[in-house]
Amino acid sequence: MIETARLIEEIRDVNPSVSVEWLSRFSVPELSHYLAHLRVMSLPRGSSWERRDDLPAISAYEAA
Repeated sequence: MIETARLIEEIRDVNPSVSVEWLSRFSVPELSHYLAHLRVMSLPRGSSWERRDDLPAISAYEAA
């Protein structure tokens, strides 16, 4: 749980518009992956980010 809280805090440092409630729905590996993505997105253009093999290139979220 401490790792989840730490990841959420780090994510909100980069993206303060995302809510703690929404982030709490995700697992530690998913939060870590999102944080890595946010960090790469803050690098200058031309930097690359590698998509995990288990994720589709295009995905959608359907609200409950």
